[in-house]
Amino acid sequence: MATYNLNTETARQADGPGYIQVTGKYKGKLTLAKAIESTKGTTGIEFAFEDESGQKANYLSIWTHKANGEELSGNRTVNAIMTVTRTKTMSGKPFIVKGKDGDETVEAYTDLHGKPIGLLLAREPYDKNDGSEGNKMVIEGVFDPESELTASEILDRKTNPEKLSQMVMRLKDRPKQARTNAAPQRTGNAVADLSDDCPF
Repeated sequence: MATYNLNTETARQADGPGYIQVTGKYKGKLTLAKAIESTKGTTGIEFAFEDESGQKANYLSIWTHKANGEELSGNRTVNAIMTVTRTKTMSGKPFIVKGKDGDETVEAYTDLHGKPIGLLLAREPYDKNDGSEGNKMVIEGVFDPESELTASEILDRKTNPEKLSQMVMRLKDRPKQARTNAAPQRTGNAVADLSDDCPF
């Protein structure tokens, strides 16, 4: 029989906010933007997000380019994220994260870390390696958390948010995807490429 000694800090964590598991609109900040690559050479960014109440969403993967350099639709979402966070350029830098076996160094886009952002997240079921079913959150849209303007509205210098309410109305749980080997997926409605006449 094990002996348990009270750890008050651990006890406090038991009623913590936990993880985002419900499809919806969230405001918070990006806590990690890590470069990822699939076994087929597809590249992208994996985000971690924390909302204003402390709930977290990790492993928010957006695939941006195939191995041959072909651009995927996820690249539009990354550009939208850059727009709503007012980030004109970013490049990967070594960054230390806590891994399963202790600290590990990854390539991360630290320019995005800590940036306020609004996300539309949808729950999507998937098959785990052990055959059971899990749920992951997928980025369906991004917006400025203060003004609630989308990327295209920011670039068009709009001051009144009109698109977000429509995006929220369309937001729903996603169906389970057929299992693939880290294949790229569609990731969101928000589109906007940064250009020379960028308003920030």
